[in-house]
Amino acid sequence: VAGETLSSNLPLANPLQGALNVGFDAFIVKIADAPPDTTPPAITASVSPGANINGWNNSPVNVVWTVVDPQSTITSQTGCGTITLSTETTAAGTTLTCTATSAGGTASQSMTIRIDLTAPIALGSRTPGANANGWNNTNVVVNFTCSDALSGVVAAGSSQTISTEGAGQSRMFVCQDLAGNTATSMVSGINIDKTPLTISGMPSGSSCTLWPPNHK
Repeated sequence: VAGETLSSNLPLANPLQGALNVGFDAFIVKIADAPPDTTPPAITASVSPGANINGWNNSPVNVVWTVVDPQSTITSQTGCGTITLSTETTAAGTTLTCTATSAGGTASQSMTIRIDLTAPIALGSRTPGANANGWNNTNVVVNFTCSDALSGVVAAGSSQTISTEGAGQSRMFVCQDLAGNTATSMVSGINIDKTPLTISGMPSGSSCTLWPPNHK
């Protein structure tokens, strides 16, 4: 026991005398006091799943705190229980703090969790619009926009030009927010014909011409 003095008297046989002639010896053991605890508790947090490269999660997050002090008893803990965050946070996130005290002092550890569960908004449009018959005779530009009110977006949008002739063409865009949620937008039904009309059967050597000169 630390700080205690132990003593004992043990019988000691004297080889120069008879076997029944017994002497005694005494010893004292001094057990030194344990050194004082000068180090506060060590606090660590285990987060599952961890945040992505942008510091966001798009699913519920479980936080488990571990508090240890090998030198003395932990006398108090605040905010160190296991917790699951299952709702969206603000853009600044939700900060969790664990505080623990032992004979070595008080320590605190904080961490911030940011959760965005909502998909972003993706919108698509085309220019110019089709004529009354659903056709274009020039290139068509398809523009996409991407927005997210909480975590923000990886890319704000995309612009794609369709110059190939053909019917039923389409373009698609995948919008992704910083938490990893996605949304898809598609612009379809794009018909492009840029080839002028041709007329056959005109009289040979005729002075007939097509009008307007651009055949449109």
